[in-house]
Amino acid sequence: MSESVKELVQRALDNDCLTDLITGRNGYAWAPDRDFPVDLPTDIAYVIRNGLYPVYREGHHSDIPDRFREAVEDLLKGTPEEVWYAYNFCWNELFFELGKKAPFVIVNYMWYREELRKAFRSRKEELSKSFVLVGEFEKEGLWGQMMRSNLGMKARFGVSLL
Repeated sequence: MSESVKELVQRALDNDCLTDLITGRNGYAWAPDRDFPVDLPTDIAYVIRNGLYPVYREGHHSDIPDRFREAVEDLLKGTPEEVWYAYNFCWNELFFELGKKAPFVIVNYMWYREELRKAFRSRKEELSKSFVLVGEFEKEGLWGQMMRSNLGMKARFGVSLL
């Protein structure tokens, strides 16, 4: 029997492999059968909604917000691709938080959004030159994709990560 997304999240939490869960590396990818870009190893929105939130609601790992902030901080120190994965996780989590679908808050603190904004902007040049993952479709690479998705967040909720 294959592993459910909740089991995948639980395993990542138990093994302290949250950066792998966010990036879909080392056996922590989740790509369900649906409209999903094949160049991305994991559907983080699905993982958050159908794995992370249920695990949290069941009373497992009350430290999830702090542990995911730490994982994001680790990714922000990595390659441009890892920075993009951090952004992608934060964008999806913030979308759920602002839409009142999240059982906790990770991203939607003004101080934390400002820290993220500074970290993302400090890597703009590198991100603009990276044409992997979804960056291959943008003139400004991963930064262009981040800017485009950020516009949607601003339009819908009046909030920016960049």
